[in-house]
Amino acid sequence: MSEPAYKDFACRLQDSLIEQGIVSKADQEDAVARAAEVTKRTARRYLSGLNRPQYFDPLSGMADVCKVMPMWLYSGEGPRTKREEEFYWQLLKMPPDDRMALHRALTLLPVKTANTAYQ
Repeated sequence: MSEPAYKDFACRLQDSLIEQGIVSKADQEDAVARAAEVTKRTARRYLSGLNRPQYFDPLSGMADVCKVMPMWLYSGEGPRTKREEEFYWQLLKMPPDDRMALHRALTLLPVKTANTAYQ
């Protein structure tokens, strides 16, 4: 059996819900269905990676519940949270040498990866 087309999206969604204390599959389905204003069946498809929102409104609702940025939730690109977005803009104001020193320091930190599977 092949992997779901939107597995990465589903992992980001699940991990973000878990970080907000929404752990059980049923609670996640309920939260996504309410936030995105979709049926539980559609929410289940999002959580399993079989589908992802094609419009901004459902995506925005899910991102709000997960406390993440909509673009990051959708694609994994860009800042993950509003705080990271603010940090990014502050970073752009720094002198290039300071930015490079910060970059070197940050590359030494461990990175958390999304390995959650929704079954």
